[in-house]
Amino acid sequence: MFFTRPKRSYSRRESGSLWFSSSNGHFSHRDNSCTHCSKEVVQIPGRLPPIYCDDCQPEWKDAECDAFCALWPTAWKKGLVIHCLRILHTVCALSPIELVEFSRLDPHFPSRSADMNDSWNQAALLVSQHLQAPELQKLNDLGTLLGQDFLKINKITNANSFGTNVVGIFLKASLISHSCDPNCKWEMDGPKLTITSLRDIQADEEITVPYIPLVQSWHVALRKTVIMQRRGFVCHCDRCVSEVTGDK
Repeated sequence: MFFTRPKRSYSRRESGSLWFSSSNGHFSHRDNSCTHCSKEVVQIPGRLPPIYCDDCQPEWKDAECDAFCALWPTAWKKGLVIHCLRILHTVCALSPIELVEFSRLDPHFPSRSADMNDSWNQAALLVSQHLQAPELQKLNDLGTLLGQDFLKINKITNANSFGTNVVGIFLKASLISHSCDPNCKWEMDGPKLTITSLRDIQADEEITVPYIPLVQSWHVALRKTVIMQRRGFVCHCDRCVSEVTGDK
């Protein structure tokens, strides 16, 4: 997600129309939810992540779990557990084509205390030592796509995710631009993301959604501050521009 996107052509949509619906998200790890479907999972003391519910058996599960079990003592000692989990899941869960699409998403996201390039690159090296050939090749390819800057995995994930308690990347929906006067809204129901139109949308009109809660009382300066803090960019949508210039 980012504000400026290449405009794409779409057919006309009426208010309330469903624009996008998918349960094929790639979710971030949470202590009490399945990494594949985001379903809540009963915590078991001593169980290592990644966590999957009994119903989910994705083809990459064994490779991901085996690699993390092998590397976690070193990752824990070095404080790289979260780094390794995110790198592992990205490489294991995404196909080679999806990794290319993932690498093209904007990595603009506010800096955090844990966002140190060295730490993420150390984690990538540690992960590489415990992957089998297919996943190792994908990690190497992703490193090339990201310019060997593995911190971008974290920034891309944070900047392009949907959700609140459980967040996930939906590669198609993550291309949608932000607007403080959007023509669509998004909703998460478990692992399912739906995007519906808020008003009639003309053919070739760009699809937009709000990246932040649109509180009616928030003035333009506050919206801009929140967007910068949460998403790392300055909003120049039509609404913000008109309110700044006084042309309402």
